[in-house]
Amino acid sequence: MRSSFLFRTVVALAVLVCAAQAQAHEGHGMVTLFAAGLLHPFSGVDHLMAMLMVGVWCWARPAKAVWVPLVFMTGLMVGAGLGLNGSDSLLAERLIALSLMALGVMVWRMPQIQGRTWWLGLVAMAGFGLVHGHAHGVALQASASHLGLIGMVCASALLHATGWAVGKWAMPRHVHLRVFTAMASLGLGGWLLTGLAG
Repeated sequence: MRSSFLFRTVVALAVLVCAAQAQAHEGHGMVTLFAAGLLHPFSGVDHLMAMLMVGVWCWARPAKAVWVPLVFMTGLMVGAGLGLNGSDSLLAERLIALSLMALGVMVWRMPQIQGRTWWLGLVAMAGFGLVHGHAHGVALQASASHLGLIGMVCASALLHATGWAVGKWAMPRHVHLRVFTAMASLGLGGWLLTGLAG
């Protein structure tokens, strides 16, 4: 049953992406705006990895897991609102790279996270959401549409759910998967940061 749920989650993710891609080429204004927002988190590996890692980190404290995506997406929406009226900057890109590195460390240390450390992590999630949301908002400036933001939030929630499923069902069965996932996020963040520094 558990593997079946994970399979259904992945299939739903694929169907939504394919449907949005098809609709984006139809030329219908409202559908295209929503599809642009829906597809945006999939447009860059940095955003994709961050959304998945947030979902995985939910399992640092399973009883309070629901707060993690809620806090992140609140920061995401606030950041997107700011981004719609702002401009992109090298600082924002560096903060996104650093957020990936921080998420890697947080997932790597998940078994030791409890109490005050978890609450500090939750505050960090709000900050991560803010910087990623700002980048999304800047990218969606051309449409300046609430539909685009709604699509972005829907896609982010689905990616969080996918990460959550991986954290709950795959990691307990494959003990090295957590470390591998953490190192992938750390490595990606470090690579992006090195490129920006150059």
